[in-house]
Amino acid sequence: MKHAAWLLLPVISACASKPEVWPCAELAQGAVVVSEAMVNPAGIDGPGEWIELAGAGHGGHLGGLVLAVIRDDGRADGLMLPDLYLAADERVVLSSASPASLPTFASWSFADQMAPLPNTALTIELRCGATIIDRARLPAPTSGHSLSLDGRFGADASANDRASAWCASATAMNDTEFGTPGRVNEMCPPPAGWCSDDGATTQPVTFVPRGAIRITEVFPDPVTQPDTVGEWLELIVQAGVDLAAVQIATNRSDPTRLRDDGRCDRSDHDRRILLRPDGGERSLRVPLGNSGVTVTVLTREGIIDQVAVPPAQPGRSWMRDHEEPATWCWSDREGPSPPTPGAPNGTCTNDPGHWCQEDGIWRRVRTPAPGALRITEIMASPAVTRDVWGDWFEVVAMGDTDLAGLEIHNDPETDTADIRLPDDSCLPVRAGDRLIFARSADRARNGGLPHPVGPSPALPDAGQLLLTSGGRLITSTTWDPIEPGHTFQLDPETGAWCSSPDAVTGGTPGQTNPPCPRADAEPPDYFGQVQITELMIDGRGRDPDGEYIELRNRADQTTDLLGCTIGVDGQRPLVFGPLPLGPDQIAVLARPAAGITRAVASPPFTLGNTGGLLALRCGDRLIDQVSWRQGIWPIDAAVSWQRGINVPATAPADPRHWCPSTSIWSGGLGSPGLANTPCPLPVAPAPTSGQVIVNEIMHSPTGPDSDGEYVELWNISNQTVDLLGCLLRRREGHAFRLAASTALAPGDYFLITAPGRTDGL
Repeated sequence: MKHAAWLLLPVISACASKPEVWPCAELAQGAVVVSEAMVNPAGIDGPGEWIELAGAGHGGHLGGLVLAVIRDDGRADGLMLPDLYLAADERVVLSSASPASLPTFASWSFADQMAPLPNTALTIELRCGATIIDRARLPAPTSGHSLSLDGRFGADASANDRASAWCASATAMNDTEFGTPGRVNEMCPPPAGWCSDDGATTQPVTFVPRGAIRITEVFPDPVTQPDTVGEWLELIVQAGVDLAAVQIATNRSDPTRLRDDGRCDRSDHDRRILLRPDGGERSLRVPLGNSGVTVTVLTREGIIDQVAVPPAQPGRSWMRDHEEPATWCWSDREGPSPPTPGAPNGTCTNDPGHWCQEDGIWRRVRTPAPGALRITEIMASPAVTRDVWGDWFEVVAMGDTDLAGLEIHNDPETDTADIRLPDDSCLPVRAGDRLIFARSADRARNGGLPHPVGPSPALPDAGQLLLTSGGRLITSTTWDPIEPGHTFQLDPETGAWCSSPDAVTGGTPGQTNPPCPRADAEPPDYFGQVQITELMIDGRGRDPDGEYIELRNRADQTTDLLGCTIGVDGQRPLVFGPLPLGPDQIAVLARPAAGITRAVASPPFTLGNTGGLLALRCGDRLIDQVSWRQGIWPIDAAVSWQRGINVPATAPADPRHWCPSTSIWSGGLGSPGLANTPCPLPVAPAPTSGQVIVNEIMHSPTGPDSDGEYVELWNISNQTVDLLGCLLRRREGHAFRLAASTALAPGDYFLITAPGRTDGL
């Protein structure tokens, strides 16, 4: 209840004889509350209007209480109430009907005493003399529905000050009108974005990510029932979500809520939901039709799932394959895969296909195969227009295909696509077509791009872009920050990536890319030409800033890494710009925070302390790779692992050629950009399985364990082997690595003892 000055209407002060004390003087503020009003009845406004007052506190007499209706333009009208008694928790209804036709729920008629209530937002005020008892703010009414104060507030004089606390009543009082005059009000549906499980408390609706709900089966053409009764749609919830947020739509109908009663309806993982036209609380409120339809599950934030259903086949459902979720097909009317409402689907035994429309005719989708589309140019840092509108990328079709259902990702860490093109439109393209995907189709905003065919997600200054279809990767590329106004482009002759030349402003959307700047040297073309020679895997608690990678050109001619990539599996790789390396020249890759002034590039990936695989590639050629795993390589903080300087350039890849660095530098032990130290080299092959066995174990000596334990190994083969780099591991994971070259001849024994023993190995 708000306290505000209000002038008594002249008609009231002129026509009412004022006693010394009005009966209403005993009422405290908030003792009587405006709780419901039929402002816009279904018939004629005048005789069908009514106002409900509710008693709060101790109740009291209403005699002398002035009820005023105040419009937003300042005009007011009002009347004085007779001496009715209103007890606490009771309700009295004042009606505009004549006394002779007063409804049974009404207690008093104010016919001809006040003008009809305005069908707009309004304020109703109750005043006794100079005391405001209640002041209610009502929103604009809905015809035939009373305005009802939310039942969860009861008779609350503070709550009815807010228009948001009122709603249109949904309780039928006759054939044409809705309201609860003289009765407790129902609870209003929660506001948009909120829901309630108990009807009393509300909570924000949980965010529903794309893919959290999947359409699994659509039944558009029943045989034994009319479509309006027998159609159904099946969903499966793949993550805990509130169904109150979910809407269903088709390409022929507007979205309708899955629930419109405001209940959260929390649904757990792997729950199947069957929607029928007469499904009660959760019903299918959109017709499916038989001529082909696109069904969409969505929320206010965007599309959750979508499927294009081809023209219906009587008695058969369009179903998602149980074993291949990306595959759809018609179920069997009679056979191993019939319609399965509310139960797991079968497998597709007929030719599934995917269907789309081209020029109004349905046909099968020509799903792009891997490599059928190729990303050729990316504008991630526009200069002539705002970054939010100027991002775009170009794709070239390598063959005739369709873009229906194409998914665009710019976050490789998730399986959820940022953008998915419609399933029901074929969007055909021909070999050689150059396709522009842009943040905006408005040429005034996007820098004058030529006819974008689809949307683009926001492109960060450095990132990765992937196109997929049906769960298969079609094409992808990564890029690093480049100068604003330049594009990251694919050289049409060499297949290398580079920043667009200075002479080309804004890139070449829809046109052939110019060649990348040519280096005097060729890129590496055989394994081992450029080698990974040192890794700082654990940067002493500063990962990834303390990590670095060292490369060395082991050839006798200059090579250039332009367009080559280096990366760890599952992370965005580094794409090299021009980087010529002379014979035996070293290059270091590190973040600026590592403090290595000789670093030539900053990797966007990290080196995991528990293991990983790092690969250097130039086009389709693997130039070098190295793998590590904690235990095989003891990963110590601030100690690099290096390929020994004494390892010949032509030596085959062998983890025994690596050892911890012993060189001292400011970041620990390592030699970034400098020659490595020698590593112990094996003098014989490493043993294969079964050549060396554990022959004897002393695990419980008579004295202290630390002094008496030992393990004896025995070479039972007919070949000399070298134990360098071998591990002796307990099941619990503790391991001992043999860091020195140890040749073991056929029949020889090797003793590994506890540190306290004095009799040697």
